[in-house]
Amino acid sequence: MSLNGVIGHKNQIPWYIPDDLKYFAKITTGHTVIMGRKTYESIIQKLGHPLKGRLSIVLTKKINYEVGEGCFVVESFEEALKISSGEVFVIGGEQIYELALPYADKIYLTIVEGHFDGDVFFPKINKNDWEEICIGKGKYDNIKYSFMKLKRKKFIDINHSRTPEQTAIMKKIEADGVCPFCMENFKKYHTKPIIKEGVWWMLTENFVPYKGTKLHLLIVYKHHAVKLEEIDPKAGTELVELLSWIEKKYNLDGGSLFMRFGETDLTGSSVNHIHLQIIVGEVGRSKESSPLRIKLGYKKAKD
Repeated sequence: MSLNGVIGHKNQIPWYIPDDLKYFAKITTGHTVIMGRKTYESIIQKLGHPLKGRLSIVLTKKINYEVGEGCFVVESFEEALKISSGEVFVIGGEQIYELALPYADKIYLTIVEGHFDGDVFFPKINKNDWEEICIGKGKYDNIKYSFMKLKRKKFIDINHSRTPEQTAIMKKIEADGVCPFCMENFKKYHTKPIIKEGVWWMLTENFVPYKGTKLHLLIVYKHHAVKLEEIDPKAGTELVELLSWIEKKYNLDGGSLFMRFGETDLTGSSVNHIHLQIIVGEVGRSKESSPLRIKLGYKKAKD
């Protein structure tokens, strides 16, 4: 990918870097590769045959589309995944990358340091969701390039689990590789009913309330976001209205409100997705009563 996001021009790669081709062959050989029809046809045009040593799956809506020996044709990305096994590589083009991105846990990306004309672009990614690792640099024919490996950041932090029940659920979430606070996954893992839902925020009870609380509510941002800058400005008004509704609904004379955002090492959060918590503690006259303390991160926070 060039610095301006180009990955193709007129059905060709706009640059020639031998090490890039060798690296591509090294990491994909022995695995399944998923591609669109145009990418498949460009490979056939250039090599005269499908990629050797790899199971090729071609995604196309064309009826009765014929491919070479050892290749399969599917109509949807989900179907391609069903017939795949082991580590799967998606090799283009642009629309196929867009379909695959939500499923990806790693991206192998060659960054070409230049601006090129092009008609095919790599989809924009949210860098906050990925950890970038440079695994090599080089230069060929005055073109500098870097081999990058992007690893999707974890959606949860089991280190901050507070009960065996929560740990068991979080291990399942980790295995599924999804964000439990994103709306398409929320009900699968959260056992408490949704109390109120708007365009931007959703209100429910915390299914693992802190000890010594008589009310522990959870407010979740309905779109995946980690940093405050990712919150839509229009969501602010709805949040204030929701907080006012909660105060009246539960007849609250007081309580604690806090938001978790950013790195879980710093926040103590078990889920890497913006959310707020409203906590009302049990109030008594007993001398044994203790103040409620919110656990914060213990890795970077202690540095």
